[in-house]
Amino acid sequence: MSHAPRWPNVRHHRYGADWRSSVFERAYLEEMFEALAAGMGSAFESTRFLLFHHNTYWRPLPELDEDYRDAVLIWLADENGHVPREWAGRFRAIFKAYWPLPQAVGNLHPFPLGISDAVASHPVIGWDDRDIPVFFSGNLNANRVDLYRSLTWLRWVPPFELRPYLARRIYWAGLKRVEFRKDFSARFPPGSIFRFSDGFGQGLAGDDFAGHLARTRIAVCPMGFRSVECFRHFEAMKLGCVILSPPLPPNPFYRDSPIVVIDRWRDLGGLVKGLLADPSGLRERSQATLRWWEDRCSPRAAADQIRAALA
Repeated sequence: MSHAPRWPNVRHHRYGADWRSSVFERAYLEEMFEALAAGMGSAFESTRFLLFHHNTYWRPLPELDEDYRDAVLIWLADENGHVPREWAGRFRAIFKAYWPLPQAVGNLHPFPLGISDAVASHPVIGWDDRDIPVFFSGNLNANRVDLYRSLTWLRWVPPFELRPYLARRIYWAGLKRVEFRKDFSARFPPGSIFRFSDGFGQGLAGDDFAGHLARTRIAVCPMGFRSVECFRHFEAMKLGCVILSPPLPPNPFYRDSPIVVIDRWRDLGGLVKGLLADPSGLRERSQATLRWWEDRCSPRAAADQIRAALA
């Protein structure tokens, strides 16, 4: 489905003005630009915005095809966490997802990862109506090997975390050679869903994932293929889940947030048990997560951040 250009001053480096039919974060970006246009007034229409999806892990930075010194770059999808100092003088300002630093550097600013359209359109479900105590559904990649091992006897082979990536990669390759167990829901309280899939995109469909996440109390958010930051963190925030995650970068979207940090996956069972044993504390953390989303990570918050930086 093609979308007519809504904002002539907003273009994508690959899709041009018709970007809305082609990007994963469409609904999030649309809401952000609506809030930004309302907040900036006439200054919005006279400001050029360039959307940029590019992962420096796979490809080097391209040559810029025109002069963008009056433009604002919004850079998404770079799981490599590159800080583009070499482009600082090429744009009026740069807002970048996957930001590894505590704060902005000059005209380089952090930007939220965003969320899927399915999650963006899903309402928040009341805490008392949530029937999934613990939820995870995702690909078994090399960075999730220790999470997987923590749920099986393999936690003792070896009896410690596999810190070097190469060690995780070798272990993962061995697991993928056999018909590994995928469903660990029974390891958690009744009603929980905890399943690994055999490849990227092989798990729940987007609408089903959003529906399950909305019914969740504790969302487990392990590292992705390349980065510890995942869409799952922001999607769980938006829907008011209590989030369990490995340590995250000290940027403004995570620092001092209500996210529960887990250093070792072998501690997962005890941590979940402790959280569920304090129902009022768990509910309060969910409410704090919803406030954090609205104040720090929502489309409106992202628009406020851009407007303040451009003022």
